[in-house]
Amino acid sequence: MIEEIDEKGFFWLPEKPEIKIPGTFSSSPASGGSKLELFHPIELLSDEPIISDRPYKFDVILGHFLNGYEITLVNCIETAEFKNYSVDKVFLGYHFKDKSEIKFRKVRFSLTFLNTWMNKSVFSFKKISENSSQIEFVKPSPVSITSYKNIKVFLDTGVHESYQSLNPSVKLDQQAFFTLESEQDLIIDEYLEMLYFIRSFFCFVLTEPIYPLVMNGVLINKEKENSQNPSRNTIVPIILKTVGYPDKSKQPQPSIFYFTFRDIEKNLGTYFSNWFTNFEKLKSAIDLYFSAVHSLYKYPIDIFLSFVQVLEIYHRCSYRNSIMTKHEHKLRIKNIINTAPSDYQIWLKDKLAYSNEPSLKNRIKDLLSVNHTILSEFIPDEDTFIKKVVDTRNFNVHYDPRLKSKSLTGKELYNLGQKLKVLCELCFLREIGFTDDLLIQFTTRNYRFHKILKDLAN
Repeated sequence: MIEEIDEKGFFWLPEKPEIKIPGTFSSSPASGGSKLELFHPIELLSDEPIISDRPYKFDVILGHFLNGYEITLVNCIETAEFKNYSVDKVFLGYHFKDKSEIKFRKVRFSLTFLNTWMNKSVFSFKKISENSSQIEFVKPSPVSITSYKNIKVFLDTGVHESYQSLNPSVKLDQQAFFTLESEQDLIIDEYLEMLYFIRSFFCFVLTEPIYPLVMNGVLINKEKENSQNPSRNTIVPIILKTVGYPDKSKQPQPSIFYFTFRDIEKNLGTYFSNWFTNFEKLKSAIDLYFSAVHSLYKYPIDIFLSFVQVLEIYHRCSYRNSIMTKHEHKLRIKNIINTAPSDYQIWLKDKLAYSNEPSLKNRIKDLLSVNHTILSEFIPDEDTFIKKVVDTRNFNVHYDPRLKSKSLTGKELYNLGQKLKVLCELCFLREIGFTDDLLIQFTTRNYRFHKILKDLAN
């Protein structure tokens, strides 16, 4: 993880390099962001007209620290504090004069808990004699996972070495990381999209918020790219703005993961490809799921309604979203409207516009049916469960006073939301490509899954 940075230096706009403004750049993983504080407002250098009632935004600000180290700041927005700017992306050790220039051949990054998920040591310990031992690191070949949108995805392992002479000690840290590689230079946003896909995969699988720890872009020396002895590539450390902060002391046990690397090693590429392919289709549902799971401040009713909406979106995207064919429905609407008085026909047509879509009741019923084998102990009476979901949702969304007594509150509402959460997770696991046998295997040994069952039973 890139540690805290607090450096003084000089900063300027790419189009006016001759005018440099002194200031301080700071970045803290704990705050999840980077900040630039200048002695003079940089907007005075811009050719854009000054508008006092809106924050200024600069695509790129360049700078160097007092030691000469270069830095590129991207998407800088003026904050409420005068002469202060929040920074979306930071590129260390290199100057990009325009966002369109920020292109890399490769991007490497590590994620929180990735080593724990792999659960595969690259060290071997050997006792040589009574007075000597040997620790050997055997670097495995990168695992080629898949290729998506012309970007190859690899899972690799390295070792970080540290030695202290004052208090003699040697530390070897195994580090798993992803490499995204293209045959041609790609803009950073294309790699960040892949990072988002992979990060979401692990947020879901590991049931924890996941953060990038270290991220580097690789610039190829094009002048010597095809020579027999190309010069060393340029490594550009990247800092991204994040929401939240990883707890270094927290190391979740594999028992709370739905599965580990060893479980899917033989079909790793297939499962990742399925996730990438289906992610774009289900992005709205997945994003909403994460907002409900990882929010610290939502009320139980908000979480419940979020999970209901997740399941509605998922069903709409993955199942047939009509009761009859379009032709049949159109004919039915026409026959109904023709029997109504002319004064009511427009009103009636609007009311029947979505009458061919499955109801929430039918959507939940479909999803429970597919997952019945796993959820039969969890939800023994599906009809009663569905009625509670529908009544609680309709009361809180449409506020029908007739449903107030049927709408759940308190602990019952919380329990209902937790059951919907599990249903959401099973739906997403199926999109990765897991069969009933594998899902039963994963959920049977999953500590968190059984804890939810136990809590709901009490």
